Amino acid sequence: VRREINTPAAYQMKRTLFENALTLVRDDRNFTRDASGAAQPVSTFTDAVATLALGDTTLTLFQQNCGRYAPLVHFNVGLTVDSLTTARLLDSLSRYRLVLVSHHKTRSRARDNYGLSDSQIALVNQLNRRTNVALTLFGNPYSAKYFDDCPALMVAFTEDPMAQEVAAQMWFGALDVRGKLPVT
Repeated sequence: VRREINTPAAYQMKRTLFENALTLVRDDRNFTRDASGAAQPVSTFTDAVATLALGDTTLTLFQQNCGRYAPLVHFNVGLTVDSLTTARLLDSLSRYRLVLVSHHKTRSRARDNYGLSDSQIALVNQLNRRTNVALTLFGNPYSAKYFDDCPALMVAFTEDPMAQEVAAQMWFGALDVRGKLPVT
């Protein structure tokens, strides 16, 4: 049954759906476009780029895929981030010109903050005040409400491995971002 369902054509259709669904909600500091509007991949910042995965303490597929485009330093934190870890991360990450932050282990319900802890939200917002942050949400687009000040925000809607691959490709300019946010 799996062979009949998971055909190369089905795989390609799924990939096409992700390529058309992932949405760059904003890019206020032109991380993906230069002043003329031409594509400018995040890789132009590679002299000092790091990744930070929220909610997953192991290297994520998104981080692995980003690492295919440039030599990056990867950081990971679980659901809760204590004050000492926050201080250490802020100290380490503020040295980078750009930090690609990704939210993993998401939830669909607002009452659960969509899987975000208060300490994760505070960490991202504090980091955003110290350096450039480009955030990818692998979950509910309504969770973007916690990051109104984040200058670059992509919504990938799901943690599916293909969504993580496509998101990395979009940040690094291998794919154009075409999606439109279905909610406001």
